Amino acid sequence: RYLAALSFRKLSPTISSHNSLINDEISTTTMGSRGTSIRIDDDLFYSLVQNIVSLVKVQDGKTRKHAATALRDLSASGKENNIFFKLGAPAAMVELVKDNDKDIQIIAVA
Repeated sequence: RYLAALSFRKLSPTISSHNSLINDEISTTTMGSRGTSIRIDDDLFYSLVQNIVSLVKVQDGKTRKHAATALRDLSASGKENNIFFKLGAPAAMVELVKDNDKDIQIIAVA
């Protein structure tokens, strides 16, 4: 769980990662070849956000912190925000405001 949350956090701060995840397309490059595109359907993006929201709710503080950061960064793109509401992301972040860890509280409020 921790490594999944960490991976999501590492992908979420860059706008190019947002566009890749939210616009349903990831550009990849392989050795010596031009970039190719891999299509990601809406169900996969829904599952991605759902998994991040579930990681926000685990007991491990480091996992929660990374998942909350990823959720905050990914939702800041302004696109497909209705998915975040459908999956209860705002409610999960409100719960984190009640956490004893000040760093988690700051992330949740941001």
